[in-house]
Amino acid sequence: MYFFKQFYDEKPENKISINKLIYNDLLKDMADNKTLFKRLYQLDYHPFESYTQKYCNIISNYRECHHKAINDLSIKNPQQLVHRNIMNAFDEAIIHTLRNAVDHGIQDDLTRCQSTTDPGEISMELTVHDELIKLGVTDNGAGIDADLIYRKALKKNLIDKN
Repeated sequence: MYFFKQFYDEKPENKISINKLIYNDLLKDMADNKTLFKRLYQLDYHPFESYTQKYCNIISNYRECHHKAINDLSIKNPQQLVHRNIMNAFDEAIIHTLRNAVDHGIQDDLTRCQSTTDPGEISMELTVHDELIKLGVTDNGAGIDADLIYRKALKKNLIDKN
């Protein structure tokens, strides 16, 4: 009963205004549980950028600890709406990918100075097309040295010359 009184309090300071069209639409939707569930689910959609502070901090902390010249994490398509469950599902993979980009993608300052004076850059982009969600992480590092990997694999007898 307390909840009922609290929710339906008649005091003017406790009332909120609601758009009557939206209210009527919601009442109509309540008859169809699927539509209601979909609308409730949509309440958890937020701009991609609102989930990225944690990832920006990873780059910032690494830059300070390892003294690598890396710009702040660049977020492309920051206003793309995404559900929090999707971002939660991607979370560990994003962290792993960002750490790999910082550790292995972006060269140390000495190596980087030999090829460019530009700082390292890492960016994230989320795109949604119908039901397909694509999350990309890119960096401007040197990339993988395929010859080095080949030589190490040969040396460890993981592959043969053929």
